[in-house]
Amino acid sequence: MRHYILIAIAFFLLVAAAQALPPIIIYNYTPPAPTIALVSITPTDHQQFSPSPPSVAVSFSQMIDPGRSDLRVFDPYNSTTGDAKQMSKDTGMTVALPANLLSGTYRIEWSATCTCQGNPAISGTSYFTVY
Repeated sequence: MRHYILIAIAFFLLVAAAQALPPIIIYNYTPPAPTIALVSITPTDHQQFSPSPPSVAVSFSQMIDPGRSDLRVFDPYNSTTGDAKQMSKDTGMTVALPANLLSGTYRIEWSATCTCQGNPAISGTSYFTVY
């Protein structure tokens, strides 16, 4: 009999405590914003070539907006070189380079805007050398 009384008291206390707590409701839940990350860049940073590479390519973790994304290659004299950027598989960009680049250090500048919610953007710089 004692056990039943203890169980009843414990049950009563548990119900009373549960009624005293406020209800758990999530208001204005916003899911985490998607992010975009650089997956690969070719040539890799500070890579050296002889002869020059045929192209520069970058790829990202999300689909990118071609109108708001850019890829440029600058020669040792700070002039752009290579053809216009080309999109590849919705997640990357490529620039074809001339066959015989001058010796020196080249700068790759890229920026990409994701097509996902919130349109997060990413940008960066990389270098390669032709000797």
